[in-house]
Amino acid sequence: MKSSADETLLELARKKLESALEKMKDHQVPATPENIMVWYHYVQSDMPQLNAEVEKIIARQVPFSAQLSSQLYQRFFTEMDRRKLELLRGAIRQLITHFTSHIEVLTDGIGDYESVLTQSIESLTDDMDEESLSLLLDNLLVESRRAKKVSQAAREKIDALNQEISQLRTSLQELERSALEDALTCVANRRAFDQVFGEQLTLTTNSVGGCCLLLIDIDHFKKFNDKYGHQAGDKVLRFVASMLKNMTKGQDFVARYGGEEFAVILPSTAYSGGVSLAKTLAASIAGSRLTIDVKRKIIDFVTVSIGVSWSRKGDTTETMFRRADASLYQAKESGRNRVVGQQDLARK
Repeated sequence: MKSSADETLLELARKKLESALEKMKDHQVPATPENIMVWYHYVQSDMPQLNAEVEKIIARQVPFSAQLSSQLYQRFFTEMDRRKLELLRGAIRQLITHFTSHIEVLTDGIGDYESVLTQSIESLTDDMDEESLSLLLDNLLVESRRAKKVSQAAREKIDALNQEISQLRTSLQELERSALEDALTCVANRRAFDQVFGEQLTLTTNSVGGCCLLLIDIDHFKKFNDKYGHQAGDKVLRFVASMLKNMTKGQDFVARYGGEEFAVILPSTAYSGGVSLAKTLAASIAGSRLTIDVKRKIIDFVTVSIGVSWSRKGDTTETMFRRADASLYQAKESGRNRVVGQQDLARK
């Protein structure tokens, strides 16, 4: 049950969201989840750098193109605070409810004329005199004209509100999806990983099978970025993410853990199976060639280091992750472009 403080926060967030949607209309910005996020916080004025950037664009009278809007989102919201996301989702839900209540009122208004017609029919009797009948017809004519205007205006308003509600519902669904997805690589993000890792380890504890965790780090990524630029670096991140997705299957779970590091959860997988897949992944990535720019220039070899851990009785997410991380560290320290499993940690 929400506290009064929570209700107050949601109401304030709803008002900010309404204001953001109005400003988006003024600047012809589509109501996509990413754009809503940017303009909501612009109105909220809780991110000074974002506000300064938007104000510069407005001052230059530059259109908020899809590319420009995407750049704003990528710059300021690739790692959005969970509390802000929850407030924004709650605000959108309240706004949908607010619009729906307007539709119900408008629909009731259209129904008033039906009531007038019913009463008129009931008042018609065989012994009505000419004056009464004339008054009834005059009343019906007045009410008909009024109802026609009301119904047309109401139906136009209903259509507009329904369209906004549909758009907001779609935005809400996209927002909830994007809250668990890395915007650059389109695999799960750190938040989703933490959630799934905990759930999977709980399932493993209650079953006879185990699970494996792979931590993958792109070798020398900073040097690569410095040499070829961030756009090429982004291409490498998307490439590695794509390779991981294409070479895993079923319930296997791929996530970008942060920076140039990825994680793969392998349910119901033995330690040997996890190590085998890790070696296949590392070899496939190292054996691929990437090109950049219009000249399709071949860039340096992309390689990864991988650490592997397997669940043990009594494991927590922290203990299992720690072993995978230690294995990854040893893989990098021993030359990179290799796989190290938890059973190799004691070896010299």
